[in-house]
Amino acid sequence: MESLPRLRHAAVTGVGISVRGVLHVFASLVLSTMAYSAIYRAVVPEAELTYPLHFGLCRDDGTAPTGASGGLVGGRASTVALSESSTHAGARASSPRDVPATALAAGYSYTARVCLELPESPPNVNAGTFLTELALFGAADEAEDGGAAPLLFYSSRPFVLRYKSEQLRYLSNLFFLVPLVLGLMEEKQTHCASLTEGFHNSRARPVREIRVSISSCQLQVYSGALQLRTSFGWAGTLMHSWFFTSAAAGIALLMLLYLLLVLAFELREGMGRADQGAGAGDEDGPGFSGVQGSDSWGGAGAGTLPRAPSSVPAVEGLRRRG
Repeated sequence: MESLPRLRHAAVTGVGISVRGVLHVFASLVLSTMAYSAIYRAVVPEAELTYPLHFGLCRDDGTAPTGASGGLVGGRASTVALSESSTHAGARASSPRDVPATALAAGYSYTARVCLELPESPPNVNAGTFLTELALFGAADEAEDGGAAPLLFYSSRPFVLRYKSEQLRYLSNLFFLVPLVLGLMEEKQTHCASLTEGFHNSRARPVREIRVSISSCQLQVYSGALQLRTSFGWAGTLMHSWFFTSAAAGIALLMLLYLLLVLAFELREGMGRADQGAGAGDEDGPGFSGVQGSDSWGGAGAGTLPRAPSSVPAVEGLRRRG
């Protein structure tokens, strides 16, 4: 019967330890996942940014307007305004043609690629070769003497529609007659070209504005897009290319670190309790106050010594007999 309380106490203690262990494992998993997510967002920015391009119109006389950068970027231009506030939905563009967009991550290199969707119309065929220009500008407050924003990078590439003879166009339209009539296909061409390789967005002078322009005023454009692909470092490449593997390894390491900290805290707390118990025992001194009696000694209570039976009555009996 005396073993039942001990077994009950051991069972309760084991259940408590198990519950605490499960809670610590769950807490370590949640906290490690949140910490790894924060580290991933700080180390790995967006892999690719795509900005739609909306080109303006030329003057009534058919000439291209002068670019805001003093004629460096002329023609029909589309401006992508990058700023810290542009990530919010309520960001405003600096001009009617500006497109509020997410700012580039500072300290990373980017590869720019422009894609244009051009109809196979007579004006586009007659335009021949035209230039597509890309200019990257810094912040306006960095301009000297109140001038234009400083130019950080400039590049241009020629574009031209692929040639098709009249016979080829006739046979092609005849072969794709049904899809063309139903609107499933269009007479258009999509051209893409890389305008920069590995442009570094400096932390000291980050890019705040991107302008893409086309040199021809007669050119007809269905749609355009600017694609910026991020070049990561070794850590960013590992975390982005091997996402699930790196996430599992990172979260496991963070969980191990958490459990080691919890174990160190528990050991420190246990050692402190042991030191307190030893100090309390030394203050009591070497007395008999801690001795507990046993039932065989006539039911002596805790903290008292058992009393020996008195011998006075036995001596008086012997005297009477004598």
